[in-house]
Amino acid sequence: MIQRIQSVYLALAAILGLITLRVPAWKFVYGNETEMVNALQMYSPLDTDGSLRSRWFFLTPAHTAWFSLLVVTVLFLLYIIFQYKNRIRQMKLCWIALILQGAQILASMLLILSGPQWVMGGKANTGTPFVGFGMMAVSLFLIWMASKAIKKDEALVKSVDRLR
Repeated sequence: MIQRIQSVYLALAAILGLITLRVPAWKFVYGNETEMVNALQMYSPLDTDGSLRSRWFFLTPAHTAWFSLLVVTVLFLLYIIFQYKNRIRQMKLCWIALILQGAQILASMLLILSGPQWVMGGKANTGTPFVGFGMMAVSLFLIWMASKAIKKDEALVKSVDRLR
């Protein structure tokens, strides 16, 4: 049945993944200038003339890996939702999704650790996590909760089968 709580958890994790495409995940500060980085682009909230500056980029392998892992994870989560007829497979796929989500977080951190060398000519003082990074962490937690709910469902089915 698709209306189970684990399907809700997985759907919320997928929605958060889609939102992460556009929401800033990291913020770089260069004295009085700020740059935001999300999975699709790097942009400055206000340029020197007051306009929004935006650059689409896949300048580093880390950024390409982060974007690719984000898309693969979202599609994989949607696939897991429709594997509800086989709970054991769904539970194993949730563990793979946890690994993918963890790799996505690591790729974004790798991008940020290598960031000051290529962002704005290496002038970055600090890189701090922003809302999008928190969404990735919440998505990781939701996938873990879905895995636990699937395990609980499987235990319930086994206990009912034992009574028959």
